[in-house]
Amino acid sequence: MSDAFATQPVGTYSATKNCPLGSVVTSGTRRFVYVRFLDAVTYVVGHVTARAAATDFSVTNDVAGGSAVGLRFAGAIPNKDLRGNAVTAVPAQNDYGWVQTHGYHSAIKTNGDDDIAQDDSLIMVATDGVVDSIAKATTTGTLLLVGYAADVDVDASNTVAAYLVGGEF
Repeated sequence: MSDAFATQPVGTYSATKNCPLGSVVTSGTRRFVYVRFLDAVTYVVGHVTARAAATDFSVTNDVAGGSAVGLRFAGAIPNKDLRGNAVTAVPAQNDYGWVQTHGYHSAIKTNGDDDIAQDDSLIMVATDGVVDSIAKATTTGTLLLVGYAADVDVDASNTVAAYLVGGEF
């Protein structure tokens, strides 16, 4: 546990900056980075974000019309804190908090096509806050990798368990 975590725990959000932007905390293989959330389409747990143009450590889920710098995965809204407890809080526009950049996340939001198979590559798409997939052996080319599906997608909630492979931070 770092000093940054003690100042503002993972899974909490604030209109006040409580940690240096870019602070990193880890728990096992999961990694979190402290950021500012901009251009919000209403955030939900499991949304993926892209880097926003405003500062080095700003993110947005508004990839269709916000200040996203391309479809580059920056991090996901976490559903578990550092101790593995469920969290349901989500940021509002201009809040500060943590995105998960690496490791297992049990509920990444999908585009709702209900076609994600276990081990598929998860990619950023031009739909706000969600991922799509391509077959695991397919090269991603210009499609930017978020991670890999840990299981098939859950049709009822449009989510997929995933291993995140690293945001831009």
